[in-house]
Formats: sequence, structure tokens, C-alpha cells
Amino acid sequence: MLLLRIGAIFLLPFSASLAIAQASGELIFPVGSTSFASSHASTIVELKDGAILSAWFGGSGENHPDVAIWASKRSANRWSAPVELAREPQVPCWNPVLFHSRDGRLSLYYKFGPSPDTWAAARKYSLDEGLTWSPVEHLPAGILGPIRAKPLVLEDGTIVSGTSFEAYQSWSIWIERSADDGKSWGKTGPILPAVSHDATKAPAPGKISGLIQPSVVSLGKGHLRLYARSTQDIARICVARANAS
Repeated sequence: MLLLRIGAIFLLPFSASLAIAQASGELIFPVGSTSFASSHASTIVELKDGAILSAWFGGSGENHPDVAIWASKRSANRWSAPVELAREPQVPCWNPVLFHSRDGRLSLYYKFGPSPDTWAAARKYSLDEGLTWSPVEHLPAGILGPIRAKPLVLEDGTIVSGTSFEAYQSWSIWIERSADDGKSWGKTGPILPAVSHDATKAPAPGKISGLIQPSVVSLGKGHLRLYARSTQDIARICVARANAS
């Protein structure tokens, strides 16, 4: 079993002196060529044959009930026409994440529900690199899977997934982990920033504070690190370290 010993979160200030990498870009589909006007939160994975698969949520607008999960494959230097991978009745889909687990399965995790403070998680998997997919599985309440970024799959196959909860006025980040390729999950958290608040003052109505959408990376030799978004009152990228054993 993977045990995470998480150190204190520290705040990473923004810097304007970032190195600029050379990159190129291309459209997956021409603007206005699809049945959906809006698309967001893309994910990408390299397939075993070297092709690339990307997925995103798209519909008439974010949080609209017609929003589904769409995907396109890039091979032979071109992108295929978008295809629908998942749709939930009467509610929008959100934040797809594609990744391979150690058993070779290609997994798609996504969220569904009226809003981030009410959504639940679902997943599908493919045994043929995205040509066909399993029926959708809705995960139990309290388990959300990777919330936005890919999980980290360790050498022993353990999946370390950053997740977060966006409750009313309070956001928090957690780590979900699985040692059996996603069949079962455990949770560690919440992981909170060292930011002082005046407990004698009630929060302003609608004011939100906390962290969301952590991304976990390996630093080697059992050392892990996560980076998380924060709300405006914190206004930093927040970082936490952990040792895996």
C-alpha cells in the first residue's frame, strides 16, 4: 500500500520572469464546424501507436445541460472529426481526464451534475486504445477521481490522483489513491494552506476560500509534489510535498 506523508503547504508567488518555450499550435477542428458552440477543459494522451487522443467538454455553454464529452484522434498528421464519448441525461458533463493505468487500460474520468458543488464522477475504459469503450460507471459519492489534471501512475502501478471539493464557501484538495488500477480508492486530506483567518468574523455571503484542482508530480526517489490553484484571498499557486512508501 502507498502511504503518503504530506508536509506543510507553502505558497509559490507568481513571477513574471518565466522562461519562454518554443511551441507550435493547431486547431483540432475549424471554428464553427461542430454541433457545439463552446468547448473547454481539454485533456490529451499519447496512444501506444504514437497517435494522440484529446477530449474536452462541449455544448451550447459551460454548465448547460447539453454539454457532453467529446474526443478527437490525431494520426497521420491530421485530427479526426470530433466524436461524442459520454453524455448524461439532463445535466452537463465536465473536466474529462484521459490516462493509462499499469494494466494497459485507457481510462476516461469525468464529472457530471448541475455545478461543481453538486457534481459526481463517472468513468469509462477502453481496451483497444479508444476504438471502443466500456459502459459508463458512476463512482460512489465522495470519490471524484482526477478532478482536472492527470493522475500520477507510480512504477508499482499505484495511481495517485489529485482531487478537490468545491463546497459552499469552502474549497479543499485531497489525494485519492488506488493500488488496484482503479478498482478501489482511499483518500488522504484535506490538505490545507497555512493561511490565517479571523475565526471571530463570519465569512461574507458567497465568499469562497480554499484550493482546487491539484496536480501531482514525481520528483524521484519516492518524493512527490502537488501544485494547486487557490482562491483570490490566497492568490498563489500552493505547493505541498509528500513521501511515498
